[in-house]
Amino acid sequence: MPDSQLVWSGLFGGGVALAIVALFRGWQGARLMLSGTRTVGTLSRYTIEEHRQWQGEGRGSEDVRLDYPHVTFTLPDGTPVEFRSRLQHMIGPQAPIGTSMPVLYDPRDPAGTAEIAGPRAWFAVVFRVVPLTIVAIALIVYSARAKGWLG
Repeated sequence: MPDSQLVWSGLFGGGVALAIVALFRGWQGARLMLSGTRTVGTLSRYTIEEHRQWQGEGRGSEDVRLDYPHVTFTLPDGTPVEFRSRLQHMIGPQAPIGTSMPVLYDPRDPAGTAEIAGPRAWFAVVFRVVPLTIVAIALIVYSARAKGWLG
């Protein structure tokens, strides 16, 4: 197999692998949203992270502050669980410490799957899946065309 064919085959395989990861992440998120255990937790604290974010050619970069809420809830057996939400805020904390929050979790892994329930939780699922899917499709189509499979 010529080197160029090996490269295109590798890109095609990488695209398929990314598509599988995207499907798995989407399935995990949808399963949690549709059949996760619901409870109420309490906003316990925020983790603040600062990052440099590129603004585009000629505009440079700026510091961006992200506030990640931590929520504590109690399992039916009385075990307390605290998790860091993946739903960060760029404009500062949205709710005061001590605020009650709806929580969704998978009883098989409460700390690893818990998330604040609500419309933004669906956005987090979509945001985890869509970029991977776009890259996967681009790799698959580009490498399939280079191999002559799509004409």
